[in-house]
Amino acid sequence: MNADAAVSGYEIHMGVSHGPDCQRPVFQLNDGSVDGAVSPDGAVMGSYLHGLFDHPQAGSALLQWAGMHHANGVDLSLLRESSLDRLASSSQTLLEALQRLPRWRGE
Repeated sequence: MNADAAVSGYEIHMGVSHGPDCQRPVFQLNDGSVDGAVSPDGAVMGSYLHGLFDHPQAGSALLQWAGMHHANGVDLSLLRESSLDRLASSSQTLLEALQRLPRWRGE
């Protein structure tokens, strides 16, 4: 993975991971600790960090590591907001149509 790509996320796990692959961590965290493991051949990577694909640069770096060398990052925050706006607009149209029906107006 591109060592210059900053990532952010959150961890959810219990227990302790151990084994030789843990000697090849994927990420160094802000507090100096490390996370994840990489197989000896570099073909498999694992991490406890969730939300890694939420940031375009990190998502692109991960996809490039996986072999997609022309990967374009997706801004998931922007996509989420756009999707919510479309949903709100569609819902408003539906609610306005329902309000015109006598049954929904209480008649």
